[in-house]
Amino acid sequence: MKPLERDELLIRLDERSKNILVVTENQEQHLCTLNGSIQRQSAKIEENRGDIHVNRSNLCRIWWAYGLIIAMLASCIIKMYLG
Repeated sequence: MKPLERDELLIRLDERSKNILVVTENQEQHLCTLNGSIQRQSAKIEENRGDIHVNRSNLCRIWWAYGLIIAMLASCIIKMYLG
């Protein structure tokens, strides 16, 4: 290999190494961003699970109250017609 060819090859290899390093650093930054996003989303999921449980409990209470009201209205109507 001629010295000029060798020098050109070394220059190209050096440029490729630099490009690979830049790409790797960008990928690492992107992965850090993704990991942070995943952690935030996981926290939101856990928060939403708690909210869902509270909402279900509230709905059960509301339906229980509606059931009582309907039963009371039904008993009043029955008393009016039979009474």
